[in-house]
Amino acid sequence: NNPVYQFTDNLNWVKGRHTLTLGGTWLHTSFYSHTFGTAGVPQYNLGVVTADPINNVLRNALPSINTSGNDIANALGLYALLTGRVTSVSVATQVDEQTHKYIQFAETMQRYAFTTFGFYAQGSFRCRPDLTLNFGLRWQFDGDIHSGNDLLSQPSGDNFFGPSTGLFQPGVVNGNLNPAFVLVIHPYGRDYVNPAPNFGFAWNPSGERAGWFGKLLGDRKTVVRGAYSITFFNEGLNSISNSLSGGRGLTQSGTAANGVEFVPGSLELRSPAPAIKVFPATFGFPIYQNAFSSPVGGNYVDPNLVSPYVQNWSLGIQRQLTNNITLEVRYVGNKATHMWHRQNMQEVNIFENGFLNDFIQAKKNLDINIANGKGNTFINNNLAGQAPLPIFQAAFGALGNQAALSASQGFGNATFIQNLNQGVAGTLAQTLATSPTNFCRLVGNKVAS
Repeated sequence: NNPVYQFTDNLNWVKGRHTLTLGGTWLHTSFYSHTFGTAGVPQYNLGVVTADPINNVLRNALPSINTSGNDIANALGLYALLTGRVTSVSVATQVDEQTHKYIQFAETMQRYAFTTFGFYAQGSFRCRPDLTLNFGLRWQFDGDIHSGNDLLSQPSGDNFFGPSTGLFQPGVVNGNLNPAFVLVIHPYGRDYVNPAPNFGFAWNPSGERAGWFGKLLGDRKTVVRGAYSITFFNEGLNSISNSLSGGRGLTQSGTAANGVEFVPGSLELRSPAPAIKVFPATFGFPIYQNAFSSPVGGNYVDPNLVSPYVQNWSLGIQRQLTNNITLEVRYVGNKATHMWHRQNMQEVNIFENGFLNDFIQAKKNLDINIANGKGNTFINNNLAGQAPLPIFQAAFGALGNQAALSASQGFGNATFIQNLNQGVAGTLAQTLATSPTNFCRLVGNKVAS
């Protein structure tokens, strides 16, 4: 739902060679969206897990079944379906707008609003029969696009980068070690200083002039126009709502996993509902990063946002050639200032950490291996001109009790080799940084091994 309320009032005054227009506008727009999601209804997942006692019973009872294909999995799945054997339970409950509690069948309600108003004066003065001047000023007062309730969140300034305040400085950790999502209603401030002047002229020379210039202009057959103006505008409600809707706290997630909340094989559809571990336990802020079981992303609105504006300037000449042919040449220029941009701060760094040097050397290793019949790989074979690749070796190497990646996953990977041949270092770095298998090897973490 997106209601818009607008009020406009104008006054026109004409006296002699003067024309004056005064006026003002007021606009208020808002919208709300609501969704029930799964409405807090638990979702039961059926199956037979390895630790379930019935797993071995069924396997032993079916000695001739094909275990290399899907037959055993289908048999276990059929048994779970017929008996209602539960492997896990999940639930997502929305917060109620009025009570601020997580309640079954409550709808998530997001509200946003924006108000702006402005006053203007526009004048026109006919200096001479062949020259008219136009001038004016509009002053715009922009409120902020804000939340209509107190349910939304974002990381605050010191929380957004967390401990990584040394941008592109690997290992520099000196910021907020436990960042959090905090309540946000007004993500940025109002902007009431928005003067927008405009002026222009129109010259239509009259009278015969001697020489080539007079012939060029003619008698009232030429008009020269020029103008300059500033116009303030707004980026729209979605520019802010799309960011704030990515906060945390609107939904409470709950899980009951086998081996944790209940013994594997002990829960069936006819059983009483198991204890469900929920997060967050209650609605409120701040919500700290360490409370999440996995990394979470967040959006942050710059609190210093101001209203964007566009400068426009133009200069043109119009000449009547015949009674039915007119030629016009005009130059129009525009420049936008303070436009709002959505930026991804997860930019992959290939400079300070040495990845670019490794990438360049990897391409050399690849070319040398191919030239010497060593195959389509960029591994270091200690040939002349080759060198070790410490970053790639870490990304593809062994991790704990996990063996090193195979050639097709690492130094001989067709996609990686294509990246080397195309010279797209950023693409290859992005792949390694977003792949749990490679990234966790790089940082020495066994989570994704």
